[in-house]
Amino acid sequence: MQRIPSKQIQLLNSFGLQTACADLRLINDHEELHDYLASLPEDARNNCIVAGELSNTVLGKSIDQPLILFRDGAFLDIKRTADRITAHVAGSYPFDSFVSSLCQNNIPGLELLSGIPGTVGGAISQNIAAYGQQVSSHLLSIRAFDRKKNRLVILPASSLQFSYRTSLLKQTPRFSPELIILEATFTFSSNQVVSPVGYKDILDYHLSVGRSQEDIKGRRASVLSIRNRKGMVVGCENWLPCAGSFFLSPIVGNETALKIAKGIRGDNFAASLSSWYKPDAGHTRLPAALVMRAAGFLNGDQWGQVALSPHHILAICIPGSASTGSEILAVSKIIQSEVLARTGISLENEVRFLGNFENFDLSDFLKKITFVKGTDEPVWAKNLGMPSH
Repeated sequence: MQRIPSKQIQLLNSFGLQTACADLRLINDHEELHDYLASLPEDARNNCIVAGELSNTVLGKSIDQPLILFRDGAFLDIKRTADRITAHVAGSYPFDSFVSSLCQNNIPGLELLSGIPGTVGGAISQNIAAYGQQVSSHLLSIRAFDRKKNRLVILPASSLQFSYRTSLLKQTPRFSPELIILEATFTFSSNQVVSPVGYKDILDYHLSVGRSQEDIKGRRASVLSIRNRKGMVVGCENWLPCAGSFFLSPIVGNETALKIAKGIRGDNFAASLSSWYKPDAGHTRLPAALVMRAAGFLNGDQWGQVALSPHHILAICIPGSASTGSEILAVSKIIQSEVLARTGISLENEVRFLGNFENFDLSDFLKKITFVKGTDEPVWAKNLGMPSH
């Protein structure tokens, strides 16, 4: 365990935000985290915050509680039998490094999640998903520390209440849950058939560079190229400090979904709605990016030092000068308010907020900052389809 100065947190979150935290610690090893938490008095154990890479988090101006960053783990053990492959991995292990190792071993199932930052534990808690794959699909169990009961537990994946971008672990009013994932076990079939890529931008690129659908390493490379193009890989050519997709895709009525899809992407794209996630016969989970476009937002819209990424409209980013978490929070509220007023649809945050924030009056905030309207969509978005009028 390493105690680090508060100023270093700027290098340890994807927005590059600064915050004041009197007690900041870094732990890599899952057994060390368990031993430390178990040694604390009950109040101290329940009061501390355990986080990972802070890659989906907006930090406030200060954090009152002790903060432990459980990240950069090294434990990964992959075993094969005649019919099964089992991967044991630390909760602090970098998730994309885990995916990379699976691909290097030609193990399909999570390769379309390549390039997503964060830890394995964070990925499980959020049930991250992309391009038709989700992390819970191959999770067998977790070994976790129950802070409330001060004991180790082993829980099957079936008990974690996974659903769209969430789980039992995330469904808590606190920033960090009572159950801290120390280790996870994933399972894969040794004879698993590689599922076809079902997303147009990935498939078109993958085939254009001469890769087969069964090429696991190639599928990872294609996803990384597409995510690079969208500025969604930390440190990539198009990267701007952000926390990835800021809003969850909302569930709307089929008629509303069809109208928005036709208006933004045209008839052919709208016809694909039937293949999207449908919680029931009358509703569709509509991409939040389409909802934002329908509300009049554009890539590159900028409020002071906070903007919508020119590469992906769902990413609220800091394109240049330093900003604060409070300003990012204010911009997110402005977007949510305008979307609701213009479309009647509520957007829910996917990112999380940690610490103390200034509560700006949004009208005053808009008067004080300079708003610059964005210009146009990136080419990759237009290639998904455009209306005929």
